[in-house]
Amino acid sequence: MELSLKHHPTKRVFFVLLSVFLFSFSVFAQSKGTISGKVVEEDTQEAIPLANIRILTQSDSTFVGGKTSGSDGAFSIPVNNGSYIVHISFIGYTDVYKNVTVTASHPQASLGDVVMTTDAILLSETVVTAKAPEISVKGDTIEYNAASYKVTESAVVEDLLKKMPG
Repeated sequence: MELSLKHHPTKRVFFVLLSVFLFSFSVFAQSKGTISGKVVEEDTQEAIPLANIRILTQSDSTFVGGKTSGSDGAFSIPVNNGSYIVHISFIGYTDVYKNVTVTASHPQASLGDVVMTTDAILLSETVVTAKAPEISVKGDTIEYNAASYKVTESAVVEDLLKKMPG
């Protein structure tokens, strides 16, 4: 009896499914631990939702993975064993960097409460100035704004009329 996959399509399908099944175990075996924590605000200790968490390798800062914190500020990211830099950022706060090592003996690396301090950026004051239009048309009437035309204090109406168009 010759065993040939060429003539038995069910055997071929069986071996493909077996290969996929065994490969999936090797993929899941690579995730050895997790990095978790909670992002909170310094003054109020309130959770900061949607903060950006990036996992980088310590050796060359290669991006490994990341996510945003949940509505309660918590996050949990699966990683392989290794040494990592956890970079946490959020608009209006100073970035936080934490070094973490995940090993077979310590697969759960908990950062606890990660406190973020506000990063106040002071801007110079802004002055908004507006200028009324010199001429406005309302129906069949043309109105001139006299304040839009510069004349001396001792000027008479004739001096103002000389500066107006028309």
